[in-house]
Amino acid sequence: MSKKNVVRLLVRLSGDPAYLEQLRKSPAATLSASGITPAERELLLSGSDAKIRAYLGTDSDRAAIKANTELAREEKPR
Repeated sequence: MSKKNVVRLLVRLSGDPAYLEQLRKSPAATLSASGITPAERELLLSGSDAKIRAYLGTDSDRAAIKANTELAREEKPR
């Protein structure tokens, strides 16, 4: 499993209201297209903060900052 993909997904959800709405309307399809594993989809669909935090571990804050920075770079027009 790639924790990086989960963190990137969570960061995107926190900053993209349209993507968040897409997830609300069609969670399974949205998560399937997100690049995370089936086990990670199941984890996120569980809605358990404790399980998600346990999976991400203690480095999740640093990973989120890094993922947010990378996402911002990708979104900048060239």
